[in-house]
Order: sequence, then C-alpha cells, then structure tokens
Amino acid sequence: MDINKINFLIQRQLQINGWQETTAIEAAKWLDSAGLLKDSEVRPGYPLRNLLRKGLIIGQYQKSNRRWFIKLAKQGFDSQEVALRRIGTVTNGYVLPDYLDFRLKVVFVGTIVGNKSAAKKHYYSGKNNKFWSLLKEAGIIDKKLSPENDYMVLDFGVGLTDIVKDDCTSNDVNLKQSDFSIPIQELNEKIKKYKPIFVCFNGMNAYEIYSGKKSKVFGLQQNRIYESRVFIVPSTSGRVSSSKIYRGRTRMEWFKELGRLLN
Repeated sequence: MDINKINFLIQRQLQINGWQETTAIEAAKWLDSAGLLKDSEVRPGYPLRNLLRKGLIIGQYQKSNRRWFIKLAKQGFDSQEVALRRIGTVTNGYVLPDYLDFRLKVVFVGTIVGNKSAAKKHYYSGKNNKFWSLLKEAGIIDKKLSPENDYMVLDFGVGLTDIVKDDCTSNDVNLKQSDFSIPIQELNEKIKKYKPIFVCFNGMNAYEIYSGKKSKVFGLQQNRIYESRVFIVPSTSGRVSSSKIYRGRTRMEWFKELGRLLN
C-alpha cells in the first residue's frame, strides 16, 4: 500500500471534479477503481476508514455524526512529486494533517512534529507531553481528549498545526532559520484563510522561529497575524518542568490566561 499515491489520487480527483470535499465512500470508489485500495463489498469504504482512523489521509475530518469526509488540501498541482510535498505528505518522516477550519477560537502552532507523535500518528503523543491535560484543566475545552482523538478539537473551536509539515525531529532547536522560510509563508496563508481569533504558539522556540527574532515575553503579544491575535505559552513538552516559572507564572497559569481570553 502506497499512502502517498492514495493521498495524491484523492486530492487529484477532488481538483478534477472541482469539489472542495468528498465523502469517504466516494473516495473509496476512486481508490478501488484505480487499483490502489480494494474496497470491501460487504462493508463499503471500510479499508479507507481504517486509514482515516489512523490519521493517514490528507484533509480528513469527521463530523459529529461520525461520518468521514476529505477536504481539498491545496490547488495548483504541477506534478505528482510537487503535489505530494505541497499537500503535506511524508518526506523524511510522518506528517500529521492540519486540523483547521473557519470560525476557530484558537489555532495551536508547534514548530515541527516530534518523533513520538510521528510514530503514533497523532499530535502531542509523547508520554510526558502535557498538552491535552493542560487544554482541559485550563478550560479551553470542556472534555478531556487524548492524542488518539486529536481530530475532535475542531468540535471545541480549537485547531492544530505545525510550522513544518513535511518532516519530524526529536529536537527542533537544531533546525536552522533557513529551514523555515517556505513553511512560514504557508502558515501565514493558512492563518489568512481561516482567520482564527487567536494563534497560540506552543513554546517560545516556535514563536522565535516564526518571527525571526528573540523574545522572552509569554502571553498576549502586541502584534497580530493578519486579523488573528497572538499568544505564546511555554512548551508542553515533557522536557519542560511543570513547576518552572515564566515571567512570574507557571505553564498552567499561562494556559489558564489563554482560556480566560478565549471564554
């Protein structure tokens, strides 16, 4: 099974048809006809749903009725190789899909997918990463989520993405500013398109890479990204102590400040 070809065919068919999204059932028919993923006669769409549950399909999302849909990720494909890179398919590691939509309260932005999250195919999957517990305890969402159901953040008006979408690493501090020029432009395009009320950088390193300058100011920033206000929280990585103080506040207190502003 070639997941790159599967993603490319779905996105290509969406573009050819002029559709912004399709159902998993329709996409399964495309894949079966192309000989890329044989469908189940007994349970139509079942093989594709398995990939969707693992978070392997670009543009995937699930509605409250549990039905799977796949969105058009990006247009203007010039060739298969270029297209796969543009829509965020695997190059050196596993790439997580963006969870973005219109009318979001906040989009959390990381630097690059960590190796553990890449291996488990879900956001913030590191054993000691506190992202999901902080989200609930700070009142940003009212239900405790886990990495396995990360896509459900959209139901709470929360989005997830990273600056770099086509690679993974265990330590983002080793990356050079030159590695981010194109990804930063692409992130700006996403923020401009979806217009979240807040963009929250998960960690000072993520913000410094984005802005290209050093900063020690956590919390609400004076600048905006287009119409979106900017907030910085201390990294939720397990390498960061929960008791450490950042400008007079713990990490939890900064998350609660964000929750207060959102609510």
